[in-house]
Amino acid sequence: MSIDVTVTIGGEAGQGIQTVGDIIARVCHKVGLYLLAINDFESRIRGGHSFMQIRISDQPVLAPYHKIDLLIALNTETRDLHKKEMAETGLVLLDAEKEDAKENLPEQAREKNVLPIAFSQMAKDAGGKIMTNTVAAGACLALLGAPFSAFEQILKTTFAEKEKILENNITAGRSGFDAVKNTDFAKAFDWPSNGSAKGKLLSGSNALALGALAADCRLAAFYPMSPATGIMIHLAEFMDQLPVLVEQAEDEISAVNMIIGASYAGVRALTATSGGGFSLMAEGLGLAGITETPAVIINSQRPGPATGLPTRTGQGDLLFVIHASQDEFPRFVFAPGSPNQAYDTMIRAFHLSEKYQVPAIILTDQYFNDSLWMTTRKMAVPEEIERFVAFDEDMTSPSDYKRFAVTASGISPRALPCKGRALVCATANEHDEAGHMSETIADRNTMVEKRQAKIKGMTGEMKGPKGYHGESESLLVGWGSSDGAIREAVDLLRFDNFDVGGLVFSDIWPFPQKKTKEALSSCKRFITVEQNASSQLGLLIRQQTGHSFHTSLLQYDGRPFTPNWIAEHTKSVLEEIR
Repeated sequence: MSIDVTVTIGGEAGQGIQTVGDIIARVCHKVGLYLLAINDFESRIRGGHSFMQIRISDQPVLAPYHKIDLLIALNTETRDLHKKEMAETGLVLLDAEKEDAKENLPEQAREKNVLPIAFSQMAKDAGGKIMTNTVAAGACLALLGAPFSAFEQILKTTFAEKEKILENNITAGRSGFDAVKNTDFAKAFDWPSNGSAKGKLLSGSNALALGALAADCRLAAFYPMSPATGIMIHLAEFMDQLPVLVEQAEDEISAVNMIIGASYAGVRALTATSGGGFSLMAEGLGLAGITETPAVIINSQRPGPATGLPTRTGQGDLLFVIHASQDEFPRFVFAPGSPNQAYDTMIRAFHLSEKYQVPAIILTDQYFNDSLWMTTRKMAVPEEIERFVAFDEDMTSPSDYKRFAVTASGISPRALPCKGRALVCATANEHDEAGHMSETIADRNTMVEKRQAKIKGMTGEMKGPKGYHGESESLLVGWGSSDGAIREAVDLLRFDNFDVGGLVFSDIWPFPQKKTKEALSSCKRFITVEQNASSQLGLLIRQQTGHSFHTSLLQYDGRPFTPNWIAEHTKSVLEEIR
């Protein structure tokens, strides 16, 4: 890549860090550059340390980088926390008003890689300290070589209906821009002169919400829980435009039961939560299982039991969601790895959940949900939504309708209550074909075998893992949001002449056993790459296929993978084998 620059903006929560990052990202996007932006923040409204990191390039980027080229430090803590991550040619912009910004810096550091800029004072002079973030954004873009006109256009779009605020922000942005425009910066680059946006800039949460709407979701019920809340906020933005209702329930138990009730009545419905909320939903999941009611649930993972790390990322819930709720019943589990895949997965999840009358669970995480991604592929809306509902005219005798009639596929005709002469009966107890409670051995065995019969058809719907140089001697195997980091790690390793490829799962349960065996058949070894402490996917692969992973690269510190981290640890493993 001729352009590959990483900018980090850091400070306390409440200092407008995300505003700086969003402005920079939008300017880069508008002129035709590619980017990926991640958010890292503490679970508090004020104070603590938060940052936003933006990787900018002239080629698609799939993961964050491990070194910082330009650090915008809105406080001295940011400088201290990130100094070990700075590239050799990196530069720190530090608010000159902050305590000890100058006094405690050695002369050599001030001259070499720390540039004090009076962000706060410039903002005050322009009309208010609240515009410190605009000053910082202007300084950052000037160092990168951006034309001020591109920055000004984004400000005009942001404050289009607020003339005085716009004027003040342009003044603030110009102050920051002019303060550093003559400063040499090693990673400055020539900006596209006539460039235009190459695609859409959106968060993972946004992609999930759009996918739900494209699937004809009509009800979304939730209780706020990071990092899933953003999905519902994006859905709520469409309530005045589309026939969708977003309802904040009193808790997660209410939320899951609301969507089960809506689905029972024929409405496509969704809930989104994190691991703790999903734990509360486990009983409702069982209700959907035994009543064979479609239900789509997003579990946006975060690390730790109980409250854990509410605003960090992880992949610790895989085996949990596969086995959640008591006894056994089929369900789908998906884990998309890109915005386009998330959009497509939501459409498939609603379709397959309704087709097989089972719950569908989508696993995401904080890194995926809260990052800004570039997507260049059009997100097409299905021309037709196929519904799997039986009406009176579809039946030989509606009066003899049995909600849980035994069929070879395990899928019974699904009538809706009060939509005809067919009487729809359902209960949370075990039941007979008509839906009446039953404790007989015959009915119990029949219903278990009927539900399990769906698995054959469901398995046939599952996609195999996606290979990247999948014919290689060694394969890095992961799932979900690790997709991009694994792909870039493979590129780094192959550049250093390691025969390494990647294999990433997005369809996980029912496990695509045959397709996985085929994907692993030619490699000598595979190494799992996961953000949990036990290699949950590796254990699942061994259980389902008999193939054992050589070793695992595991990270569970709450931060996303970087390609360099994966590549360096893979080299250590492979060099031992050599």
